[in-house]
Amino acid sequence: MVVGVVLTLTADNGRETWEQFVRRDSDVVQLDELDNMLLELLAAEPRMSNVSLAKRAGVTDETVATRLRRLLQSGALAMTALIDWEKAGFRAHGYVRLRTGHGAPADTVAPLVVDGRAHVIAVTTGACEVVVGLLAPDLSSLRSQFIQLVRNIPEVVSASINVVTEACRHDLHATTLPLNGWSTDLLDGSEVPLDELDRRLIDLLVTSAHESNRWMARKLEVSDGTVRSRLQRLEESGLLRIAAVSDTVTVGVVRSAAYVFIDVAGDDAAVVAELLASPNVGTLDRCVGDASMMALVTAANENELHSFISNVIRGLDHVERVEVATVLEALHHRANLVRLL
Repeated sequence: MVVGVVLTLTADNGRETWEQFVRRDSDVVQLDELDNMLLELLAAEPRMSNVSLAKRAGVTDETVATRLRRLLQSGALAMTALIDWEKAGFRAHGYVRLRTGHGAPADTVAPLVVDGRAHVIAVTTGACEVVVGLLAPDLSSLRSQFIQLVRNIPEVVSASINVVTEACRHDLHATTLPLNGWSTDLLDGSEVPLDELDRRLIDLLVTSAHESNRWMARKLEVSDGTVRSRLQRLEESGLLRIAAVSDTVTVGVVRSAAYVFIDVAGDDAAVVAELLASPNVGTLDRCVGDASMMALVTAANENELHSFISNVIRGLDHVERVEVATVLEALHHRANLVRLL
């Protein structure tokens, strides 16, 4: 979502809905062994040069350049700056679940995409029709946002919010591409002091982190050393991290996902440990509200998704209730805002 991470995925009634909401099979980018090796190398060291990548992969510089160009242009890969939302001044986070009346859920919440009140908006089926991720400077502001959201959407039949108390996992390398919804206005409450040059540098990094410091220096009309020192300060402050992120739907790794709201009786430490041990759990947050935690679960197909939820999550000791909101469509996702854990 993500985080938490939101994806455009399959619906309950099969292939026709999959093709309607997501991408046809012909749209999935096929990766070979070299592509996967390059993605792994960049995940570990996002700004590794083409020369170094070529040496590690045992191919020519030209081959690396061609492969990366294809991955970037196809939407399978992005080199970007991920911004820690707490350092950016968003200290309160919650997941809103909406049930709507007549009309399509996407049409009902479309105004939220326009006015920018939400971090994540996903149309779902099951436990609710819409999941909205809200970020706010503090709990009071989060409460106000929630109340305003519900009041401004007359089609809402019921609404609840789970307020995040602890982020346990946020997968930084899987996201939805192309990246959108970014504005340096989101940094107005930053805990890290930023001047105009910092903001311009961050803008470049969000869209073009694969470019060299020299290229950025030319764009900003400053020296290479200035770019290097500014970037080092921003990274050391914890505000941002350069990352190579991939769209797991585009590359065919993920084809089904769900927000899973879990209620645990007593100590949840063992449940958290079990969920963190699974690669199917991309985001995991402890919450207060009508659920103890929220897990964003992804899988290669619907059967794997429902099997994991039924056989693993529901089977954990102390889990009392599990509510599943299967993702049908991603309406909005500020993918650059994450928790850098």
